[in-house]
Amino acid sequence: MNDAVEMTNRLSVLDGEGLREISSASSLLEHCFGDIETLEVPIDIKRIIDCVEGVRYSDSLGNFEDLLKSGFVRVERDQNRAVKSVLIWVNPTEMSQRQRFTAAHELGHLVHDVYPSIDDDTVDEEISDSLTLNRGAGRSYRETRADRFAAQLLMPSKLVEREVRNLLATVEGTGKKITKQEAIEVLSQKFDVSRLSMEIRLKTLGYIK
Repeated sequence: MNDAVEMTNRLSVLDGEGLREISSASSLLEHCFGDIETLEVPIDIKRIIDCVEGVRYSDSLGNFEDLLKSGFVRVERDQNRAVKSVLIWVNPTEMSQRQRFTAAHELGHLVHDVYPSIDDDTVDEEISDSLTLNRGAGRSYRETRADRFAAQLLMPSKLVEREVRNLLATVEGTGKKITKQEAIEVLSQKFDVSRLSMEIRLKTLGYIK
């Protein structure tokens, strides 16, 4: 049995109390899959969402207003205002790599912004991310934190280290050289993320300047 199949079989369900104890992307990965270092890439973001009890994923278009959003996380309540479920939605018209990052971003909101106050039905019933949201200077701490969570979830430092090491070993075996941009391209495909996301992650981890 290969590592990917073994990890899938060991998927653990995370209930509400367990989710309250999750403080980082790595702790979420460890709870869902166990040993991060043996995980295959790309990370299956939908499987992670499946492991969180009461959370469901959708990329179905409900109304045209949602086309202006890249995604959202929404608390769904019954007529008595009790929590029924939490919906993570991503815009199906965006590129697949962007959809993956958005889903991971919304998980960041779930962990840090939604679940800590989920019993209070007056707080953040929905956190939406606009397609035109500013992604540069002046972005809110909450959005920056969700982006950081997404990067750490899709590109865990241990797995980036492993794949960088494998790439260097492969290149050395051929006797050829590889440029920074070529390395970014190879790794972005390996992790199924955008080249920009991979470049930022490699800079954050100190592999490139």
